[in-house]
Amino acid sequence: MDERKDMVVSQGEEEIYIKARTAMGAAHTEETYQAAAELFATIPEYKDAAELAKVCAEKARISRGSKYYKLGMQYKVRNTLLGYEAAIKNFEMIPDWEDAAEQIEECRRNYEELRKKEEERQLKREAEIKKEKAKLKKIVLCVMVVIVVAAAAFYGIRLYANYDAEVIQPENKYKEAIALMESGQGEKAVVIFEELNGYKDSEKRLEKYYKELYGEERFEEIRAFLMCAIGKDLKFGNYHGADRWILLARENGKALLVSKQCIDCKRYHKEHTELTWEECSIREWLNNEFYNEAFSEEEKMMIAESRITNPDNSVYRSESGNDTLDKVFLLSIEEVEKYFPSQEKRCASASSYAKEMGAYISANGNSWWWLRTTGSTSGDAAGVCGDGEIDYGGYFVHYEKGAVRPAIWVDLGV
Repeated sequence: MDERKDMVVSQGEEEIYIKARTAMGAAHTEETYQAAAELFATIPEYKDAAELAKVCAEKARISRGSKYYKLGMQYKVRNTLLGYEAAIKNFEMIPDWEDAAEQIEECRRNYEELRKKEEERQLKREAEIKKEKAKLKKIVLCVMVVIVVAAAAFYGIRLYANYDAEVIQPENKYKEAIALMESGQGEKAVVIFEELNGYKDSEKRLEKYYKELYGEERFEEIRAFLMCAIGKDLKFGNYHGADRWILLARENGKALLVSKQCIDCKRYHKEHTELTWEECSIREWLNNEFYNEAFSEEEKMMIAESRITNPDNSVYRSESGNDTLDKVFLLSIEEVEKYFPSQEKRCASASSYAKEMGAYISANGNSWWWLRTTGSTSGDAAGVCGDGEIDYGGYFVHYEKGAVRPAIWVDLGV
């Protein structure tokens, strides 16, 4: 009886041993070596399991050290404030590994030196602007007499130029819009009426057009999306106090919105790996947790599930993956270039909540925010810097200080 029991125990241990050896042979990361070590540890008295458990644990330690050290060095060589911060975080994961402690100190020194240089550059720039303004003021004062004398000669021409810009041109556009509206080209007329920015009764004509198109009741429901000028912001949803969205476009019966501020701080993906927008964890979070928390049931009904195209990175040619169906998404490089043609317009501050969650804040008070396009490799994601520059190379997908600026298409129901 005891022999049979011993045989059963031995067979069970052999199965675990074989499974552990198989896992050990296939392991190549800290997690997989650790899993093999834990299996061997369940049968410490069987064959050489105890010794192999130690071997796997050591390989897990080496794998961990190599991974974080490599990541730290990759961040360090970027020679940016963001890079040094990320490098320090990785080296701090392995303080006893090789010269990680020295690397931490070096990165901290480099960070401080670079921060001081950026502050000095900012102060220098401000001083230059102040100097230029003072110089301009002197020039203006010096030529005032000349201008006053010459003004009489050009007064008539300038009056006409102003009259043309302020009266004749708007009036011609107004008449053009009316003609287009009367000929059944309402969509073209709407564009002109919006550009007139309240000239005469252009807003009333817009309102009349939309009421005829949508009906009185529906118009009142979506008035904000129809009467808001492109580039201006409106209220929609609420995520920890952030409730303003910029209207980027009205296309094909839909309105494209992007949050006015960066509303949270999230990793593009939960761990460092190569992937595309289709697979990343921030996409899952936006379309589930964020979507359910930020919008009411009535607002959810207005948000369209849209086909999102994902063009490859235009600079590095890294592949951005398949098209996706999303209700909430991040903008692509192409969309930022199209809807935010200037650096200034791309800048975005962080909400109070995003700051609390650790979003990176640059010297000018703005955030670095994620785009859905891959960066220099599929292990990076592109973004927009605090000064509005597009960061085509991007940062590692698991960078923990990237800010989130979601976008949505609202169905206007045409």
